[in-house]
Amino acid sequence: MLRREAFKKGKIEGSGSTQLEVRTKLVNNIFTEAREITKYLMETGAESLSDMQLQKLLDLEGKFTIPKIDRALENLKTEFGEDLEFQDLSNSQLQVLEDYLENNKMLDEYGMSF
Repeated sequence: MLRREAFKKGKIEGSGSTQLEVRTKLVNNIFTEAREITKYLMETGAESLSDMQLQKLLDLEGKFTIPKIDRALENLKTEFGEDLEFQDLSNSQLQVLEDYLENNKMLDEYGMSF
């Protein structure tokens, strides 16, 4: 990236963007691509290792935002009996979390959230 002419000059031909905007876009594109590659590798690893727990974590992160997951975990503290982090949940706890999130999503769609 540092060798790219657009990054060095901070200009893209035909663009009115500032040097900072051009460089910010280029860096953001690299981070986006890195996140996608990392997630793909994690999913592939979970499948090849038959790691159901990792697969469930990745599925939930794909379906729901991290803030929603964190709020659901906060609400489920009493159910789990302890203050657990998302990555520390067992398979059964992940299933409870998924059910909770799915139920809240359905209630939100019908305007019945609580």
